Amino acid sequence: MPLEAEHHDTNEGRRLVKFDPTVNTGTIIQIGTIIFMGALGFAMLQGELKTQKVELEAVKLAAERDNKRNEEALREIKTDVRELQKSINDIKEGVAILRGRAADVGSKR
Repeated sequence: MPLEAEHHDTNEGRRLVKFDPTVNTGTIIQIGTIIFMGALGFAMLQGELKTQKVELEAVKLAAERDNKRNEEALREIKTDVRELQKSINDIKEGVAILRGRAADVGSKR
């Protein structure tokens, strides 16, 4: 008998954690809660992704509208610049003609 007691004491000294192989209600509730929370987190993530996709599409549409508006404004500006350039060229020609006439009048005197 003394051998058994010594053997039993050494096993108890080695075991720091006692494992209970039975499954009880608390374990089942914990596992169920973990699964439920994981599924809930996944569903919330999917909802957030859908929301972000919708917002991204709205931003893309707004950017396309802005690009079209900017292109139209740029075309108008280019047209205005061309018209101004034509006007400046006409003024330069008119000034050159007037200078030429003034030079002709001055040389006749």
